[in-house]
Amino acid sequence: MVENCAETFIRKNAVDTRTTVFKITEHNGRMPHFDGMVQDELLKVQFLSFIQTVYDQFTENITVVNTAELEKGIVKVSCADLYKESSFSSGIVTQAFLGTIVDIIDEKNGWMFVQLPDGYLGWVNETIVRADTKKIIQWSNFENLLFVHAFHAAVFDPETTTEYVGNVFMGNVLLNNGRMGSFYNVDFPDCRKGLLSVDSAMSLIEWKKVNLLTQENIVTTAKRLIGIPYVWGGCSSKGLDCSGFTKLTYFMNGYQLPRDADQQAKTGMTVDYDRSYSSLQPGDLLFFGRRADGSVDKREGDPIPVSHVGLSLGGALFIQASGDVHKSSLDPSSSIFDKLRSESLQLVKQIIK
Repeated sequence: MVENCAETFIRKNAVDTRTTVFKITEHNGRMPHFDGMVQDELLKVQFLSFIQTVYDQFTENITVVNTAELEKGIVKVSCADLYKESSFSSGIVTQAFLGTIVDIIDEKNGWMFVQLPDGYLGWVNETIVRADTKKIIQWSNFENLLFVHAFHAAVFDPETTTEYVGNVFMGNVLLNNGRMGSFYNVDFPDCRKGLLSVDSAMSLIEWKKVNLLTQENIVTTAKRLIGIPYVWGGCSSKGLDCSGFTKLTYFMNGYQLPRDADQQAKTGMTVDYDRSYSSLQPGDLLFFGRRADGSVDKREGDPIPVSHVGLSLGGALFIQASGDVHKSSLDPSSSIFDKLRSESLQLVKQIIK
């Protein structure tokens, strides 16, 4: 398959389209024409300069995202799926929690192209509610918000107290309208009202005070997630992929990791290790990978792409999402030894200082 100009530019300039807006369509005719949108003016200038090396003449209608004028939206469901393109068949790339404020970049056929606070991009379908400035201020004020720490909780109709208004999950945020006995009065972004058990959530301010980024807290959170099934693109307690597991673990302790394993591998401080694994500390991130031919040996100028991540419990023990979230070991003498991961460990990064 022959690359078009946009694909060639992305490859040669290592444009990460997971977090950078670069949606260009090339129309070939008598005069090549390019339209679409890009993240910023510099990227547009660079792309047009590249096109000039390919075509003597062309036309373009490429717009630059004006971040200052973007509409805002708020996730209105417990877990919103973001898709690669504006179709369900394109595949889920990540998820966003209830109460997350997003930038709305584009719209098409009932779909919204949005950017999350961690920079990740994707298309959503009917899971975002538009929000004006007043609403954004309201949902940005920590004093107004509740943070859900339970795996799963039901929100009941305040009129009947028995009918469901919705479900919430770990990491969701709701507006707090005060307490009534053993329940919080809560609002959803789409103005639904409900009752949520006080055992399921706490003030966002209090949660931030309690859930500090420590080795102990990270390990405790990671162990709570054991048994959750593997779901491609999942980063919620409903289902997790490998990087979704590490991202959720750190998120529940106030730290925002990038979304994917290869992106996470660019964070933190590199840890030197040997086959005793004695230098590995609880909370360290373990990165694994193989070349296309299956080889794992390190060669100068031929890096191995990161394709999997796990979370260290200290030493050879770690937790990973593969099939489900479970404990594994890099120690061949262990009953939970993972030979595949032992052979393909490429990098260890420390996040907690």
